[in-house]
Amino acid sequence: QPRRIEIALHSIDGRLYISGMPRADHTRAWILNLERDPRLTLSLKQTTHADVPATARIIEDPVERREVLELVAARWRRTDVDVMVAHSPLIELTVAGYPRQPDSDHAHRAA
Repeated sequence: QPRRIEIALHSIDGRLYISGMPRADHTRAWILNLERDPRLTLSLKQTTHADVPATARIIEDPVERREVLELVAARWRRTDVDVMVAHSPLIELTVAGYPRQPDSDHAHRAA
């Protein structure tokens, strides 16, 4: 059954990410749902109002998690990057037509 949650979306170097505050006590239901079916609908409601189909990739690699979450932590003015790497949810979204860097391995690194 489709569910709707409000969550922060990060655009970093041509890629879209969703993360959240660290929680060591459980895995969020939306992550469990995306493990079963990575398809989702992104509902935009700030400058553009639209429902956009997307596909999620759960990021589990610690090196990739750290690279992305360091940038997210800086935007949120957080200093607990190690805790975020260990316990924050993190997914990358693929949206048809959204720009993406050609280097698919590490395009999200800050220059």
